[in-house]
Parts: sequence; C-alpha cells; structure tokens
Amino acid sequence: KPLPQCLSDFFNIQVSKLHILIDTVTSSYDKYFFGDVGRELYDFFWADFADWYVYVFSISIHNL
Repeated sequence: KPLPQCLSDFFNIQVSKLHILIDTVTSSYDKYFFGDVGRELYDFFWADFADWYVYVFSISIHNL
C-alpha cells in the first residue's frame, strides 16, 4: 500500500534536511567545532524531526 501524501512529503523533507545536517556536521567536525556539532544534531532531532514526527503521527491517527 503506498504511503499517504503527507507521509511521503515528510520523508522527503526529512531526508533533504538530513543531507544538509550531514554536510554541516562534517564541516564543523573538520574544524573541531564540537559545540556546533552538538547544537546542530540537537536542533535537528528536537526542532525538526520530533516536531514533524508528532505532526505527521497526529494526522495519520485522525485518518484511521
């Protein structure tokens, strides 16, 4: 069964943001900016991933 459009969009957005995160973290790590590495990881998982996950999960529950 194909994914609902909102889930497909969610995955596409998160994968794009994950690629940006990887580039940013790699650059900061190479410069020994470990504080920036931690901040970027924290921001991604709590501000982007967790917020979107809760949003998409609530939509999928309402569509059951």
